[in-house]
Amino acid sequence: MSKAQKSQKEMFQDLAAQFRRSARKPNIHGYSPHPKQRNFHASEAKIRALLGGNRSGKTVAGASEGVFYALGQHPFKEVPKPPTQGRIIGSDFVNSVEKILRPEFARWMPLSAIKGGSWEHGYDKEARVLTLENDSTVEFLSTDQELDKHAGASRSWIGLTRNSRMITSLRTRCVCSTRTVICG
Repeated sequence: MSKAQKSQKEMFQDLAAQFRRSARKPNIHGYSPHPKQRNFHASEAKIRALLGGNRSGKTVAGASEGVFYALGQHPFKEVPKPPTQGRIIGSDFVNSVEKILRPEFARWMPLSAIKGGSWEHGYDKEARVLTLENDSTVEFLSTDQELDKHAGASRSWIGLTRNSRMITSLRTRCVCSTRTVICG
């Protein structure tokens, strides 16, 4: 087998492996919102909220909306071009951010979009910041941090959970320096 044939064979094997991963673990390209999620995504409001019961798709819609903004590609409307600076805020780090929000965001974010092609390379665990190949960043914060940790820098978008204890104070502080606030 020639070198060219071998590299072509390896290329097809890599492509097949990517298809298998996508089938087992879909990303944003396989996202199909239900009607309420679609309305949420299509809204042009600066502050948007998706309300519903357990397992109604709030977290999925919020995470996918964050992915759309971080990538600078949205199927329902124009969004800021990358790089964007986003922030996802949960009620606490252990139970909200680390167990629910970050894994859900990771589920929908294509690995190819992450700096270095993986969370291990693109995610700073100490700063809790994900960096993408397009130089967009996503911070993961919680409301159990001091309010001052949430102030300062302007953000392109912010995602908040409905269970956040300091949600009213955070919304007031965040809305002033943010283009879009997503509540899921």
